[in-house]
Amino acid sequence: IERSVSAGDTSMCQKGMLFLTDGEADFTEYDFAQTQRKALQFSVALFTYALGSGAQTYITHRLACENKGIFYQLPDHADLSTAMSKYYEYFASGVELCVPSFTRYRDVVTGAELWPACLPSYDRSSGEQELLGVGCIDLNVMADLERMKSESYWEDFICKLSDLSKQCYHLDLSDCRLEKLRRAVGPESSCTDVAWESNCACADPNCQDNANFLDELGYFCDTWVGDDCTRAVEDWGYTAAGQESVLQQCRRSCGRCPQGPCQDGQCQNVEKISSSACRDKLTTRVTPNKITKILMASGFGVQLAW
Repeated sequence: IERSVSAGDTSMCQKGMLFLTDGEADFTEYDFAQTQRKALQFSVALFTYALGSGAQTYITHRLACENKGIFYQLPDHADLSTAMSKYYEYFASGVELCVPSFTRYRDVVTGAELWPACLPSYDRSSGEQELLGVGCIDLNVMADLERMKSESYWEDFICKLSDLSKQCYHLDLSDCRLEKLRRAVGPESSCTDVAWESNCACADPNCQDNANFLDELGYFCDTWVGDDCTRAVEDWGYTAAGQESVLQQCRRSCGRCPQGPCQDGQCQNVEKISSSACRDKLTTRVTPNKITKILMASGFGVQLAW
């Protein structure tokens, strides 16, 4: 993860690491401290899995608890693929996606090029946000894309879809909400004996970034998701004034929104499609505008390291 961040080969959004073991390991206090330091520096959530009756659980449990993750104790012959895919629930629980993500693929039967738009659905009946699934609809159902490609607005249309799909979202996952996710896995995954309140707090939905703000190095607010905005000077070479501007203009991405009761309809005050020019027309600090085949059509932007 450190190498990919340095090289720019990452979405720079939320990052997760999945660690699996079926045995024992020599892990010192220095190792725990180093892991925690690196995980904090690069904003990595650590998901750990102890597989089988012979697997040691102390190290994997502690690694998850100290690094904003979840520990899974799996019996012999457990469905490993299902357990390890549950990291999606973690990221889905902390993100309210208000705009769809887009991708492109070819139909396996007809070979036709299809362009689906995808959004997640949530169950809020328990007072918490639980992922039900992701629904998609192909744009081809509503329009003839081959005809659209010949229109003058096509390039602008594509770059707007690309901007939507590449945007990062702050993970609104308090200690209370994270502990509830752990206890939903099982009592062995809990990291504390504290009895959390029945309803955890959420970030104020009216607290949003300035969508048109560019910081002094030319980055949009959502680029700060996963980074410590209070260390812009030390870690990224910003001026003190530049750091203060980021903290004031990027409150959502920097995790500085006030907490309060969770509410439905958090997308009501969010601009669905920016009325300004496409991002690559405003700054060079963005990746090229193109829709490619991706696996994460739901837009969580998670980077995994194995």
